[in-house]
Amino acid sequence: MKKEWNAVEKQLKATAGGKIVSDIMKAQTPIYVCIGTGFIFALILLYLMSEFAEAIAWVCIFLTGIGLFAGSVLCWFMRSDIKNEMGTAGSGTAFQGND
Repeated sequence: MKKEWNAVEKQLKATAGGKIVSDIMKAQTPIYVCIGTGFIFALILLYLMSEFAEAIAWVCIFLTGIGLFAGSVLCWFMRSDIKNEMGTAGSGTAFQGND
C-alpha cells in the first residue's frame, strides 16, 4: 500500500497542480505570518481611525481640494497650449473644419 501512495505522491508532484499545492504547503509559515501581521495592522488602523477620525477627514478634504485645484490648473495650461498650436483665425496655420 505504501508503494501505491508513493506513486500517487510522485504523480501529483509531477503535475502543474501538484507543484502549486506543494509550493503553498512549503510557504505555509510565511502565509500565516502575513495574515497575522495584516490583522495587527488592521487593529492599529481601527484604533487610529477611532482616535483621529476628524483630523483624517479634514486631511482627506484638504488633499481633495488640492487635487481639484491642480487638475484645473493643468487643464488651463493644456488649453493654452492647444490655443497656441491652433494659430489665429484666417491664417494658414489655424485648424479649421476638415483639417
